[in-house]
Amino acid sequence: MKISERMDGEAIDRVISKLGDFGKFQIRAYVLTCLPIVVIALGVMNIVFIHYALPFRCALPDMPNDTYESQGEWHDAMVNASYVLDPLALDGKDHCLLNIPPNSSSATNVTSTEKCDRWVFDRSMMAETVQSEFNFVCEKRPRETVAQIASTGGELVGGIFAGYFADRFGRKPVFLISIILDAIFGTAAAFAPEHHSFAFLRFMIGFSIGGTFGAGFTLIMEMVGSSKRMLAGVLVEYFWIVGAMSTAGFAYLATNWRHLLLVSSVPLFGIIPFFWLIDESPRWLLASNDKKKRNEGKKLLERMAEVNGRHLSEKDLEVLDVQGDEVEKREEGLLRMFKSPKLLLSLFIVTLNWFSVSIMYGGLSLNSGKLPGNVYVNFLLISAVEIPAYTLLFTIDKLGRKGPHITYMVVGGLSLLCTVPVDLYAPHDAPSTRWVYVGLNVVGKLGVTAAYGLIVIWAAEVFPTVTRSSMFAISGFFGRCGAMLAPVIVNEARFEGPVGDSIPLVIMGIISVTTGLLALVLPDTANVPLPETIEDAENLYSKRSQSSGDNSSKWRPICQDTQ
Repeated sequence: MKISERMDGEAIDRVISKLGDFGKFQIRAYVLTCLPIVVIALGVMNIVFIHYALPFRCALPDMPNDTYESQGEWHDAMVNASYVLDPLALDGKDHCLLNIPPNSSSATNVTSTEKCDRWVFDRSMMAETVQSEFNFVCEKRPRETVAQIASTGGELVGGIFAGYFADRFGRKPVFLISIILDAIFGTAAAFAPEHHSFAFLRFMIGFSIGGTFGAGFTLIMEMVGSSKRMLAGVLVEYFWIVGAMSTAGFAYLATNWRHLLLVSSVPLFGIIPFFWLIDESPRWLLASNDKKKRNEGKKLLERMAEVNGRHLSEKDLEVLDVQGDEVEKREEGLLRMFKSPKLLLSLFIVTLNWFSVSIMYGGLSLNSGKLPGNVYVNFLLISAVEIPAYTLLFTIDKLGRKGPHITYMVVGGLSLLCTVPVDLYAPHDAPSTRWVYVGLNVVGKLGVTAAYGLIVIWAAEVFPTVTRSSMFAISGFFGRCGAMLAPVIVNEARFEGPVGDSIPLVIMGIISVTTGLLALVLPDTANVPLPETIEDAENLYSKRSQSSGDNSSKWRPICQDTQ
């Protein structure tokens, strides 16, 4: 076989297209791969409720049965007398200091002020959270931020290892083993006796999730033909939305953070039979330098043809019968990747945008627990808006990747910046102000969610197969760096005052607008075959004027279904 006939993106896409871009075989594999995402989404988004900040105050001294709820007029009088006034606080009260009245033996009739070491919590929304059980309030409040960072920090580290292992050992084993680890550590975290072990187990949960996302998404994207990549990339998000929206219902029913962790962890043990139910990525097998794996890839395509009712000819198999020295080794591909200015530019812009959407997505999700009103309703709205957000992605094959992504980032960022005039000039106690404030957050979540879904698809399309999982992991690494910053921005970038609660939103809004505009330099990959080699990926820049503008060019999708 001549080198010019070696396997490339068009050859694989052409064969998969002949077998059916999204036939019965792929649909079955797709659904089985996406089902665990429902439970994983529940495990990721439950952070809003297990870390929900319950309203609190200092417990009255010498009153072991003190409660946040009023026990009568006498109780209200004692509580009011115990408050230390703070003119900068929204309610005018300091919840970390306590007024101690003079006792009968005191020589002076002077009230003293002390730091309180016991608190009572308003448990009307949640019976028990990490904050209330471990007393993450006042001076200990940063410990809760650290626990939240631990989870995303684990995703960061896990994503690095998973990307390398997925390229080396396959997408399927990394995906499934990561889910089992998530189940083990999630269940263990529900029984954590103190905050140190809890933070460590949250780190390990994040480590597991990091492998699940990268390997799982790559697996489903490499299973379908190029004409169905966008569909595959969007539909998986609806599985995520089901899990995210169900979080509010399970949290409402569980009311205890330990029970909620069990609900989101134990069902994942059901993944074990999937080792025999789902297949490895045919693209990964065929791009391998191991002849045995390439033969497995061809057998997988033969089975795909049989299930889809298509015919795979000997000529098709000959095209895929690539000798080892004609396949670019992944290690060599990774080194060449870092020597390519064009692909380094792609990596930089994709990474920067992934970083930004991760800050905003995580930040707005966490911030839903701090919005005025009912936390369950607010979270449901913030989650439900992802349905139209991802539905917008069905337009990107016609509109391209670039224009919609920039629009989503800019519109989402500007809506968050608009919260400042609302804080400054609208009456805080008015119901209309609350809905306007929540509405701006919902619009921001709409924009960032659409941008998030698009940048993940874009990232899978702009990098070649030989390094795709590794590049996906690198971009995801910095995305998780952004996710690590989200709780810091939401919890710590606040101060008492008229616009104090809007500061996190302003920070996220500025980041969104500026990084979104930088995506102007990326090539548009709409309707272009997945690049298999470094050269294919570099050619995206030389062909972008054709691919983004003239869909009748030779770079139109070559993977249309054929009978």
